[in-house]
Amino acid sequence: MPGAPAPTGSCAAEELAAGAGFDAETGCDVLFDSVLVHRAASRAQGKRMLRSPTHPFVFYTAGEVTRRLFPGHVPYAESVGLWARARDLGLMLPLLRRHWQPWLDGTISLDEALRRIVTDL
Repeated sequence: MPGAPAPTGSCAAEELAAGAGFDAETGCDVLFDSVLVHRAASRAQGKRMLRSPTHPFVFYTAGEVTRRLFPGHVPYAESVGLWARARDLGLMLPLLRRHWQPWLDGTISLDEALRRIVTDL
């Protein structure tokens, strides 16, 4: 935002992590492709998924990765109440905590995390 102060500390790290979600060179394109494939699968099952299905994943992942790097960091989506204000994002938060967090922790595969999210939608 023009005129706004540049983020510093853990906020800057989170902004960088979130921005990386849109950079194909980071490998996040594989993540987004997988999310879109599972979005199609959810539609085929008659389930509704977000119009912009990647946004909850970006907000959650950037916040959690930054929190690991900077203990005590409050992720942007939490600090501004985004999960509570944006209905679709709020609906995804429990699913991300339940199924996406294990993928971030390395205990399940990407496909398994996404399959579980689609199943629970």
